[in-house]
Amino acid sequence: MALYIFEAENLGQCSRVIEGLKLLDCDLLVKEKNEITPFESDMLVKVQIQASYEQVLKALAETKNSKTPFDTIRPLQ
Repeated sequence: MALYIFEAENLGQCSRVIEGLKLLDCDLLVKEKNEITPFESDMLVKVQIQASYEQVLKALAETKNSKTPFDTIRPLQ
């Protein structure tokens, strides 16, 4: 299992990205979901998924309106 962290502009975008990543691994686990800025919808999300970084990038590229998560996703050690 690999851990990845990304930013999302709002809860809707976060949900779309998570659903897109679940196509890679239906056992995807959201480890953390935190607001970055109070009074705004910006979120920092940590997920655990059985997929390579390349697979995750491809899934994000194909997910509608996922520019922010695509630009910010990175693997964690």
